[in-house]
Amino acid sequence: MSKHKGAQTKQHILDSAMSFIVREGIEKVGVNKVIQEAQVSKGSFYHSFNDMKHLMKELAIYAFEKSLQDLSIPSHSSLEDIVEHLGLHIFHSVRNKSQVYYLLFLCISKSFIDSELKETFQGIFNQLVQKNSVSLQIVQRGNQENLKVKIHSLDMLVLGFIVHCHFLEDEEHLLTIWKHMTSHILE
Repeated sequence: MSKHKGAQTKQHILDSAMSFIVREGIEKVGVNKVIQEAQVSKGSFYHSFNDMKHLMKELAIYAFEKSLQDLSIPSHSSLEDIVEHLGLHIFHSVRNKSQVYYLLFLCISKSFIDSELKETFQGIFNQLVQKNSVSLQIVQRGNQENLKVKIHSLDMLVLGFIVHCHFLEDEEHLLTIWKHMTSHILE
């Protein structure tokens, strides 16, 4: 299988697994269900993923990356503008990509009862938090003092903000709260 074909197959399996989980739930997912949904062979699945835990890890990374996919930050933006833009992006992204956020929260919630999955996510969590586009911009423009604490604080705030953006409709109100909360982090 060529590299390009292998990457396409892996992407197709990820998309199919996401569709299955969103429709049927995370507890019903398994290798056979995924290969049936993706209409691929078991060999194709195992060529792309070692096992279901590997697929779940890749799904969490995939959901995280898709949630930030359309986020573009102008290179001349101030740190405050970057964080304000992130809040606006999250607000609209939650409405347009609700399945991605649903999958992300399902993966996180599954790790509460699966210690091996929790350990796997802990292994990738710091890397994801520190390597996403916003974190990289903060590192480039931010005061190096307490930088790691600021990035983790912002990440914790993002999770809560996602939930509130899902439940509340008032964009102006939510973005005002976002700006207030992030200003404390950026001090």
